[in-house]
Amino acid sequence: RQAEKRSDRYQQRLKKHHKRIERHKRRPKYGVVINTLPLGYHRGLNRRHHDHYYRGGLFYRYSGGHYLSVRPPYGMIVATLPLGYLTLQFGTGVYARYNDVYYRPVPRGYMVVEPPLSAPPAPQPNIGAVPANAVGTVTVSIEVLNVRSGPSRLHPVADHVYSGDLLYVLGQAPDWYYVKLPQGGFGWVWAEFAVGALRP
Repeated sequence: RQAEKRSDRYQQRLKKHHKRIERHKRRPKYGVVINTLPLGYHRGLNRRHHDHYYRGGLFYRYSGGHYLSVRPPYGMIVATLPLGYLTLQFGTGVYARYNDVYYRPVPRGYMVVEPPLSAPPAPQPNIGAVPANAVGTVTVSIEVLNVRSGPSRLHPVADHVYSGDLLYVLGQAPDWYYVKLPQGGFGWVWAEFAVGALRP
């Protein structure tokens, strides 16, 4: 019973963790016009980008009485990084990445910068290309699911997938699937939150 209680508490903590990420992690849709900024927004810290605002990794620019969702301009400084960002190292430089936006720490916060030269280009979705060795497909059943470099929570988070994403399963370990991601990469996801049928 104690083991069941510990398992239940762990599951509750895990759900709360994913809900916290869910509130912030969003895929950007550039060009969307909104009338009011989301609650909790912040203004860009540097004077050059004082007409830009951000909230949870999404960026907006004031334009003619409305706000337009935009890709953040290089050089814009934000006070904090969005929840769910990844820390990456290329050469001697350390970067933070959220979605397809890279940041570098500066004295006043974090500056939006160009992707480092050694970073691979952002892969284009190609989920239609079915891997020959796929043993089935699964669909992500929670809002945000960590993709890890190995089949354990001790392995670092390499990426994220989102509710409804279709993943091709290439291999398995106890409680884990090795999958091809919608963006074209590969990694391990927890099987509990990836629903589908696999060939025996």
